[in-house]
Amino acid sequence: MATRPQDFGQDLPMDDSKPSAQLSEPTTAALHALATAFVDGLAAPGVSIGIVKGGHVVHTLSAGFADPTGHTPMRTDHLFEIGSISKSFTALAVLALVDDDKLALTDTVEQHVPWFCVQSEFPPFTLRHLLDHSSGLIMGSDSWPDELAQVHALHTSHTGSAPDSIFHYSNVGFMTLGVVVSAVAGKPVTDVMKERILDIVDMPNTITTITDDDRSRMAVGSQPVHEDQPWRPGDALAPATWFEISAVDGNIASTAGDMGRYLAMLLNGGELDGERVLTPESHTAMITPTSPGGEPAPGYSRYALGINIEHIHNEPCITHGGGMVGYSTFLIGELTRGFGVVVLTNAPGDAPGAQWLARAAFDLVRGDVENTPVSLFELPTYSAAPRPTLPRGNDGSVDERYASFVGHYRSFSPWFTHLRIAAADSKLWLVAPNGVEAPGTVELVEIAPGVFREGTDPRLPERLTIGPVVDGHAVWVSRHDCRYSRTFRD
Repeated sequence: MATRPQDFGQDLPMDDSKPSAQLSEPTTAALHALATAFVDGLAAPGVSIGIVKGGHVVHTLSAGFADPTGHTPMRTDHLFEIGSISKSFTALAVLALVDDDKLALTDTVEQHVPWFCVQSEFPPFTLRHLLDHSSGLIMGSDSWPDELAQVHALHTSHTGSAPDSIFHYSNVGFMTLGVVVSAVAGKPVTDVMKERILDIVDMPNTITTITDDDRSRMAVGSQPVHEDQPWRPGDALAPATWFEISAVDGNIASTAGDMGRYLAMLLNGGELDGERVLTPESHTAMITPTSPGGEPAPGYSRYALGINIEHIHNEPCITHGGGMVGYSTFLIGELTRGFGVVVLTNAPGDAPGAQWLARAAFDLVRGDVENTPVSLFELPTYSAAPRPTLPRGNDGSVDERYASFVGHYRSFSPWFTHLRIAAADSKLWLVAPNGVEAPGTVELVEIAPGVFREGTDPRLPERLTIGPVVDGHAVWVSRHDCRYSRTFRD
């Protein structure tokens, strides 16, 4: 295989009064070697990385290609969709209005959006519960292009648990926050983000709404050629589906340099270069865990307000991943000493490589901060998880009533294109191993005729509804108002 092109970028301008913020040459070389090994291992077509140390962006680099066909070398000025890292921008927009005394974290949605409605037997959730994913709302499907429609459609859904009961990630919960911010500010939430974050932090290359006009600046996202099979590094890729987006659960596109400045601001108490985004009180609230749980992490994690909090080597760190159709990203930074890493890739949105690379690069930068010698021979090796086995078809042990449900179903939603319903161990299973919003493999528990809960925990709010049966086969199933029709392929 030919060696992939590399763009080692430029060290960004630094404050000469802080020479300790510079990376050592061995660390810089190790980071470049790590990025090159990552793309040469086909974990992603390309990657762009921003390094923060001492409250400054000290280095950016890129490697590989800006398209899955390998025609365009990656550059550090390519834009990437950052996915759910955008949720931290949404949290900042909410907290900016809290600083303005226009919102309170204890407010309910209905106080500012009178038409909002969701079915629930529990007390109303607050803005804080939406910010830390403890509201009990469904995750949402992202199958509609407009966030207003998705938030309005919640009137047909049910919360699964009382506020603060469980951590349950909800994209539509953050869309709801966007609707609240727009209503209170009297302008689109994306404008609030630009004025209260991008302009203050000085992120000139970052956009808050992704449109066709921006397409030429973007690294081209990738998706598996065989989208109904679990993808592993080295499998064939194709250009991902392109679409415009402004919903604030994943509306930001940015560069490694701009995101490095953003991370530096978060690590510096909400302030950068003398310009403040948040009051110290709101910044403290943002990084204080309030949820019962958090995003998956190697160690214990809990979610705060739009950001995940981990303890790595006994130090508090902010982390967040992002998956979009065609892009996988990760942000990680240590709050105590103000260093961190942003990794942007054009790998498939559910690929784990961006997180692996970010954590490996973070360890290199941590060693630099601690003045630990770096050896290129000690670089970690990327290793993908084994390909999962897919249960398929009816093994004869399921209730005959369910036999017509078993099969393969597809939709045209690029977020989660297909699912299988399988029978095994006298149970029905939803099998969805790949796709940005795919849940993996979960047991289906019937709670009403033709209506199934996804998962055995009674607090989970996701529902799958079986459509009509024709000639012995269910012709469609529905998840979060997104219908999947039976496909001709097993």
